Amino acid sequence: MLILCFLASFRSYIVGNDTESYIHVFHQCEDYLLLGSRFEIGYVYLNVFLKRLCSNPQIVFVVSSIFIYFSFTRFIWKYSRMPWLSMLVFFMLVFGSTVNIMRQCIAVAVLLYGVDFIIQRKLIPFVLSVVIAFLFHYTAVFFVFAWFLPNIKLNGRTLFVFASLTLFCYTLFSSLLSYAFSYFSMYEYYSDSMYFEGEARTATMIQIAMSFSISLLGYVSYYYYTDDEWKKAKKDGQIVKLLILIQFVATVIYVLCLKLNLLDRVAFYYSVFSFVSLANAISLYPIYVRKRLAFGVVLFLLTYSCIIIVERPNWNRVFPYEFCWNDN
Repeated sequence: MLILCFLASFRSYIVGNDTESYIHVFHQCEDYLLLGSRFEIGYVYLNVFLKRLCSNPQIVFVVSSIFIYFSFTRFIWKYSRMPWLSMLVFFMLVFGSTVNIMRQCIAVAVLLYGVDFIIQRKLIPFVLSVVIAFLFHYTAVFFVFAWFLPNIKLNGRTLFVFASLTLFCYTLFSSLLSYAFSYFSMYEYYSDSMYFEGEARTATMIQIAMSFSISLLGYVSYYYYTDDEWKKAKKDGQIVKLLILIQFVATVIYVLCLKLNLLDRVAFYYSVFSFVSLANAISLYPIYVRKRLAFGVVLFLLTYSCIIIVERPNWNRVFPYEFCWNDN
C-alpha cells in the first residue's frame, strides 16, 4: 500500500482523467472561495490551506493520498479476514480510482471510519462522518442509507426485496431522475452527455456482473458456511453481513446506471468495499474451496486488468505511468 500511495502522490499531470483539473483548482482556489464554483467547499478550503503551505500543486496529491491510503489500509487490517487478497483486489479494482476521482476517494476514506459507527450503532458520529464526506463530494450523502443495513436479515426474502426494488426503480427511473435533478441541479448537464453513451454502458455491464458475483459469493458463504452464533458476533459476523448487503446495494445502483451512468458515482460508495467483502466471502468457504476461489479471483482480476489497460486505457489513464518530476 505504501508503494501505491507513493505512485498516487507523485503522479504526473498526464496520469488520471481529472489530475489537470485538480491542478487548475489549486491555482484558482482563492477565486473559487470568493466567487463560488461547482467544487465542494471542503475541497476548496483544503486547497486554500495547502497553497499557503506550499505553492506546488503536488502537495494536494501528496496530502490527499496519504489520508486516503491510511484510511483504506486501516480498514483492511481491521475488517479483512484475508488482508493479502484485499490488498491485491484493491490494487486491481480501486487504485485507478484514487488517481482519477480523488475528491470522491477522500469522501470514501472518511466514510470508512463511518462504518465503525454503523457497527457500533452510534448514529451521531456516523452522521458526522457523512457530513464531512459531503464537504468533499456531494454524492456522499447517499451513503446515509448504509445505516439501516444492519437491521436487514440476509436471506432469500431480502434478495427478493432487492430484486423488486431494482425493477421498481428501473421502471420509474425517468420520474425519479427528474426529482433527483431538482435537488442536484449541478449534475443536470450530464443528462445529455457521454453518460448515456455505449462505452459507458459497457463499463456498467461489467460492474453489474462483478458486483453481483461478489454479492452472490458472499451470500452463499454467509448463508451456508456459518452458524448462528458466529453470525451474531460483532467482530466477524456482523461486518461480513454488512459488507455483503452493501455489495447488493451497489448491484442495484449499477443496474440503474444502465439508465444513467452518472449514478456510478453513487454506486462507488458501496462497490468500493469489494476489496474487503470479496476476501471475507472467500475466507468462509472450506479450505480446499477457498484456495481454488482465491486463485480463480486473482487470475480473473489480472486478466481483467490487462484487458482494460490494453483495450480501454482511457477509462483510467493510469498506464503508461509518469512521475511528476518528468513533467516539462
